[in-house]
Amino acid sequence: MNASASCRFSVVIPLYNKALFVAKGIRSVLEQSHQNFELIVIDDGSTDGSADVVREFRDDRIRLVSQTNQGVSAARNRGIHEAKYDLIAFLDADDWWSVDYLLEMSRLIEAHPDLSLFCAPYAHVVGGRVKHVTNAVACESRHAIFDPLEASVRCGSFLLPFYPSSAVVRASILQKAGFFDPAIGYYEDYDLFIRIALHTRCGCVVGNPLVFYNKDVPAFQRATGRLPPIERSLVGHLDKLILLESLHSSLSEYIDTFLLFNLMAYVEEGYPARAVKPLLASVDPRRFTMLHKLYYSYSPLGRLSVRLNVLRRRLVGLSQGRI
Repeated sequence: MNASASCRFSVVIPLYNKALFVAKGIRSVLEQSHQNFELIVIDDGSTDGSADVVREFRDDRIRLVSQTNQGVSAARNRGIHEAKYDLIAFLDADDWWSVDYLLEMSRLIEAHPDLSLFCAPYAHVVGGRVKHVTNAVACESRHAIFDPLEASVRCGSFLLPFYPSSAVVRASILQKAGFFDPAIGYYEDYDLFIRIALHTRCGCVVGNPLVFYNKDVPAFQRATGRLPPIERSLVGHLDKLILLESLHSSLSEYIDTFLLFNLMAYVEEGYPARAVKPLLASVDPRRFTMLHKLYYSYSPLGRLSVRLNVLRRRLVGLSQGRI
């Protein structure tokens, strides 16, 4: 028997109006070289026939659960509660896995049974072309063990080197960290992963991408295609994480970095100072760069800097054929 055969996964796919994409993701699960899994698809009130696409698959390991539309966090939470196994593997309905994804994750998990968070390298698919995502986790061996918050802070970034489709978590860690927060619709995955990272390091498979993040989904169907109101984004809910800063030496700096970068988008959207500045009150002043100071000054020079920065990005996008 394969040494990794004992790992059993509950694969959770949250599904909302992805009828054109979900079949590919489901096939990528059913064709895994590691076959010890159940597949739970949570249809979150789809209106485009997505559930009918799932029903076309004849496989006893697939369970389709339907609910009224409540958002991706509620759908993932429902999948977690429906799961039979401790290892929860998330897959977004428009993404897909390499055939050996679960096999490689099994090997990683069996090599590091003390961990509760695991991930694999992933790639973006843009215009039908695979673009590798640079992974900040460098290691010469097959597996790397790292602290996600420390790794991000060390790189001067808030970005985590994984996202739901490339991550496996133990259901047992969620009893400590909590579940997805339905009040957050933007960076809801970061909210959960940050809380999980307070209790465990992360194991990572090193090598070629095993997960494919589909960027070719039409903008109106993307969960992160539009900037949400502040109260629906993690930037409006960081108070609860600030209360946990004593649990991790890097959490304070990570939160500051997250806020300083992500609130810039709201300044660009024209949000007034009264909506933005109070959120920056807890940020260490030493972490403001000159660009941050200009953006958040709301001065004439600051507004000019914002316009120039937006224009620069648009020109870069045009030159690279993204607009």
